[in-house]
Amino acid sequence: MAIEQFVKDMNIISALADEPTQTATELKAKFDEGGNALKTYINNTLKPYLDGMEDQIPKTYGAVSTILEEDLVASRAVMSSSEGKIAASEVTAEELSYLSGVTSSVQTQLSSKQNKITYGTQTPSDGSEGDIYIQYGE
Repeated sequence: MAIEQFVKDMNIISALADEPTQTATELKAKFDEGGNALKTYINNTLKPYLDGMEDQIPKTYGAVSTILEEDLVASRAVMSSSEGKIAASEVTAEELSYLSGVTSSVQTQLSSKQNKITYGTQTPSDGSEGDIYIQYGE
């Protein structure tokens, strides 16, 4: 349905004679005529038309729909869910901050330390700085 066009000629004042013959009351009415025409158009045509369009407003789809409908859990990392929606992960902001400065895989870094861990029943006689020694009780 198309909206009805506003067709009122708004040149009301300029259409008056240079030397009006109307009374003051009639002139006041002419000055109010344009504003009243707009008010009538807005209230009787435009507003009902727009009110009737509420059901025609496109619904929000896709990943963004979840964040428009409800708040995410606070202080969580953002991820995509199995449905492809934006979601809050179980990872907290604090946990995520622990990864700050990591330049490679955490597991690779941990695994490389395994070779430097030595254990036994005696105090080691040699070793490199940074190696870790675990001594069992005697």
